[in-house]
Amino acid sequence: MMLDSDLQLERALARISEPSVTVISTDPANAPRMPERWRVQRCARPAALGDTPRSDLVVIDGAFVDHYNPIDECRELTGAPLIVLVDNDDDAARYLELGADACVNQAATPAEWQARFEAVIRPITQPALAEQDNDFRIDDLRVSIERQEILRGDEPIDLTPREFGVLRALLVAAPASVRGERIADALWGSSTPAAMTRVRVYIARLRRKLELDPSRPRVIVTDGGSYRTALHRAQRDRATTSVLLLGHDEVTAERLRREFAHGEIEAFVATDRASSRRCDEFDAILTPADPVQITRVRLALGEASTPLIAVGAKADPARTVAALEAGAREVAVYPGRPGDLPARVTAVVRRARTP
Repeated sequence: MMLDSDLQLERALARISEPSVTVISTDPANAPRMPERWRVQRCARPAALGDTPRSDLVVIDGAFVDHYNPIDECRELTGAPLIVLVDNDDDAARYLELGADACVNQAATPAEWQARFEAVIRPITQPALAEQDNDFRIDDLRVSIERQEILRGDEPIDLTPREFGVLRALLVAAPASVRGERIADALWGSSTPAAMTRVRVYIARLRRKLELDPSRPRVIVTDGGSYRTALHRAQRDRATTSVLLLGHDEVTAERLRREFAHGEIEAFVATDRASSRRCDEFDAILTPADPVQITRVRLALGEASTPLIAVGAKADPARTVAALEAGAREVAVYPGRPGDLPARVTAVVRRARTP
């Protein structure tokens, strides 16, 4: 059974990923509580990432970073987001500057743990399909979801609607793996043996059309009982980082603008002439840490994937959780520790630009 609309299809596909998380820590007591649906593995050293199954998220005990920087080592072994566990928020800016995607305090409540982890992993498990992020590529193979167009160099590749539906399932979940049962259930309404056979048949057809050597697939890879695609979102071509300050009162907006005045981030207030650009043309949007405001911005953005960063006047665990659950990618306190806000913005944008 094919789903009736693209919206229904995207909602179904948003649930097909089952993130795999690796926690690097020598102290099991420091391991955070993970959502039950996540597959968690633990190791005592970053080098073990090369020997463990592929991870969608890596969590590093801050004790490692205090002795040496394992982040570069992890980056060489995985493209998954990296979160550092910190004992003191004073260390957050330093870890973010070293390359972490986010930091979480060891004393955070279980609700905040879950909300923060899901905010970081949201682009993987529920990627938004903004127009600028609808293009995927590997080598000279390009796929556009928006135009339903596939090119090898300048030569078009024709897919049937059902073939494109299977490919789209893999693209929406990328870079995470998708179990064959989940593809069958989303596209045919069941995961019976007959439906699973259809999945294998369509994967084989896609490989014949997309792979240079179907016997050695690179575009669609089998990962245990799952499938994943090596196609990745094309990076935006931007020389500078620009953020939009949206929804703040005039005094706060001007203070925020000055916060970025001497760094590498260009900030615009929503009333600026520059903000006549579409919101999704900015690298990030800074909005008050108000769940209602965040929801309104998300609705205004539609399918655009521009990350939202919520800014609050004080640390409030309950408000932090609410902001993250409403769709913020990060929550920052302002005014806060010197350099903390720019470091958080840079980390969020860096991750958003990573294919």
